Amino acid sequence: MPVQPSEQEAAYFARLEVERRTQALAAQESRVAEEERQRLLAVARHHCPKCGAPLVTLHHRGVEIEQCSHCQGIWLDRGELEQVLTGEPAQGFFGSLKRLWEYGEGKRPCQRESR
Repeated sequence: MPVQPSEQEAAYFARLEVERRTQALAAQESRVAEEERQRLLAVARHHCPKCGAPLVTLHHRGVEIEQCSHCQGIWLDRGELEQVLTGEPAQGFFGSLKRLWEYGEGKRPCQRESR
């Protein structure tokens, strides 16, 4: 004669099953999201974020800079602007970018605040 579990036992095992299924579903969703992320990265890698054309790698002062073959946009990875500007006087367009970058990081006080 089979023994019937009590209500408490049945509720306990039901909760365990729900938790197990919830964890399995979360793990599956995580795997699917990571696979989608990797797929998108593979498609977008070496393509212009603006127009989608292939990027051409240029070497300048030991830094790899990507330039769009269609719109001629320049794309830099994190830290590459600082490497390109190292040792150059802060003049011209890149000097202006460097000053804006430094201001955004709080390295220079705002002109209005210093008065």
